[in-house]
Amino acid sequence: MKTTAERLRQLSADCPDVEALLIFSDENRRYLSGFSGSSGALVVHDGHGELITDSRYWEQAETEAPDLALVRQSEPLWPAISSLVADRGFQTIGFEEDRVTVEAWNWLRSSVPNVAWVGLSGKVEKLRIKKDASELKHLELAAHIGSEALEQTLKKIRPGVEEHEIAVELEWQMRKLGSDGLSFATILVSGPRSSLPHGRPTRRRVQSGDLITIDFGATVAGYHSDETITVALGEVSEEARSVFDVVCLAQSLAIDSVRPGRLASEVDQVAREVIETAGFGAFFRHSTGHGVGLEVHEAPMIAKSPAYDWTLEEGMVLTVEPGIYLAGRFGVRLEDTIVVTREGSDRLTKLDKAWRVL
Repeated sequence: MKTTAERLRQLSADCPDVEALLIFSDENRRYLSGFSGSSGALVVHDGHGELITDSRYWEQAETEAPDLALVRQSEPLWPAISSLVADRGFQTIGFEEDRVTVEAWNWLRSSVPNVAWVGLSGKVEKLRIKKDASELKHLELAAHIGSEALEQTLKKIRPGVEEHEIAVELEWQMRKLGSDGLSFATILVSGPRSSLPHGRPTRRRVQSGDLITIDFGATVAGYHSDETITVALGEVSEEARSVFDVVCLAQSLAIDSVRPGRLASEVDQVAREVIETAGFGAFFRHSTGHGVGLEVHEAPMIAKSPAYDWTLEEGMVLTVEPGIYLAGRFGVRLEDTIVVTREGSDRLTKLDKAWRVL
């Protein structure tokens, strides 16, 4: 497990051209400091960190980030940041330009005019991409909670139950089993609505003959699980079953292809070729997967032409989630979260994705 000090030293070493770095995104701040509060900023310099936050979080910060100097904020956050930067006399500061609002950026530039601001987006995210043993433990527990909660929820699905009721039951089960919260708003669609990749649950009552797709996740210590299953409620059409089989094969082969040294885009290609060969290429309208950690969507992107095509390494955690969506009729998606191992990969989400009839 990397300590806070090790993470800060690594970040400083990776950014030799600046005197300090300003970190204000929640996930990056938490990764580097351990502080989970929703307001604050971290200033990293010379391998050390100063955590700025207001009185709501002082006690929490002292507990969660005991190795950092706590700057007790008594004014709004951005003026507090400006004051600290001016007091320290930094001339060159790296910052997360993709995480700052125009309002905040204008404030920084005008309030500390003699500082050279250098965009360093992606520096912390690069450190986060390979998970250590402690992070993997949190991810594994979140995945276990999610899978077990869904198993309990599936037992209660029957014709006439509303999509909304099923989603509420699932979310309650995850909470009961120890989830800190939801990775994202639960996606739950049934029947003709199952062709909506990101459809939200409604008052629609599920019916015999429906396909039901559920995409959900739990969180533990800020780390997310992400899993999707498509199940049948009673007997469905032969076409629906055949589409399920195509998606199931695409997912299985793509997972089998994951190993150190493989490009993320190559994993996408494996899944995509199965679906295209079956004649459904036009109906697979998203990437095959994405990284998972403190954010439910992070690097690496498992896509046909990602902006940056990562070479997979041991310790990376990612999803594999191909899908086929026939508008207004039905859709199928299957998703697992997996960790890249020395020899290949292991599934963190253990729920069986084989054909299941409720």
